[in-house]
Amino acid sequence: DLQWHIKNKSDLTKSQYLFGDLYNAIKDRYPFRESLFSPEIPADVLIKHPILRYRKVENGYPLVQMGPGILTLNTTDDDYYWDDFYSQAELLLSDFYACIDSEGRLFRPKLIFADFFIFDFDKHNANDFINQNFNINFSQSFISETNPFDLNLNFFYQTELGKLTLNIKKGRNSQD
Repeated sequence: DLQWHIKNKSDLTKSQYLFGDLYNAIKDRYPFRESLFSPEIPADVLIKHPILRYRKVENGYPLVQMGPGILTLNTTDDDYYWDDFYSQAELLLSDFYACIDSEGRLFRPKLIFADFFIFDFDKHNANDFINQNFNINFSQSFISETNPFDLNLNFFYQTELGKLTLNIKKGRNSQD
């Protein structure tokens, strides 16, 4: 997700133009459009909710979703390949920033990337998995049980580009 603040009615109005500008930039790659909400619903109640969806193929993935204050690029496990997804995200962000006017429609944008890994807490050691796969060295010596049954790690950094937050959490899928 890429998110930005909608501070007032003027920002909300500008976002309506941004929807069309972005579609014009990406329509060759995502030609199928669909509206997710009725036009009778006031846009100010839909801030940070996707209201439009652009697809590469009808009812397929990847897809782009956009609404006031939010832009997402989504795919599914069957269509997820990191190199492809990264290049699609990079191009989408480039197109998005090219659509922003000189006044700047964004106020402190927030980029969210979510990925999922299948992990069995009963059969594998979570600490070892983190250390081997995330370039993080994590250990604990305060309790003899070395394998947690749940996971929730948060790291917060201040960088020259702004704040970076890294969250590693145990999730659930629809089959759990």
